[in-house]
Amino acid sequence: GGLADATAVTNANAAVAAAFGLADLTGTSVVATNGGSYDATDGMSDGEKYGAILAALSGADFASSGDSQVVIDNLVAALDISGATGALSAAGQSAVIAGAAVVDSDFIDDVLNIVRAGAAVPPAPTINAVATDNIINADETGSFITGTNETGATVDLSIGGNTRAATVSGTTWSYTLTDADLTAMGQGAETLGATQTDVLGTTSSAGTRVINVDTVAPVFSSATVSGRTLVLTYNEALDATSMPLPSAFRVGGVAQGAPVAGVVDSVAKTLTLTLAS
Repeated sequence: GGLADATAVTNANAAVAAAFGLADLTGTSVVATNGGSYDATDGMSDGEKYGAILAALSGADFASSGDSQVVIDNLVAALDISGATGALSAAGQSAVIAGAAVVDSDFIDDVLNIVRAGAAVPPAPTINAVATDNIINADETGSFITGTNETGATVDLSIGGNTRAATVSGTTWSYTLTDADLTAMGQGAETLGATQTDVLGTTSSAGTRVINVDTVAPVFSSATVSGRTLVLTYNEALDATSMPLPSAFRVGGVAQGAPVAGVVDSVAKTLTLTLAS
């Protein structure tokens, strides 16, 4: 390939600076990093910001036993550059902050503020299907809720108006529903929400998933008989896909297994059994 032109070089410099929260340091003028004494009360000058990031990178180098190439390779992999804009991934942000901690634990807040200025808001975490079909029945009251997140993030769930902390492992999270959660959600439709907070303390918008809670069995209301047809009516809509076999019913004194067919009408909330005799 050919050499990068001046515009490409300028864009790359601006993007990298922006990714590290140093967008105001792009250009050709020299910025001193050691001019004057540091005053925490007057905000950070351009030079102080630049010096803080350099010190944090030195700390990251020290933490990797002086293997500068590893630090460089990891940071390059953590950069997302498009034109003259750039962002540092959660892993890259963590590396810079960890480097600051090596240099001086009192130094972390400054580095956090610098890197946060160049960081994008994390995306909403995902929520996987719950209980396979997004319907929690009586046999699934201890279901896991799972999803994905950014590296280093914490995840909070909104369940039935309550906030619950998820367990995070790498880029996945999980939470086990409790009886209290089911009580708070009640029966019927419920919208779950999940937000993630990255290593800089920035919180995402909420990822959502609509589920249905159906842990209470239908209640029998009435029965009508017409010849060999028995119609059972219940207090709520029935699921035709989970109907018991006809042999599960016993009608009066007729031997078990007498019904030979069953038809569910979800809208009418009925189960129609056809008797053998």
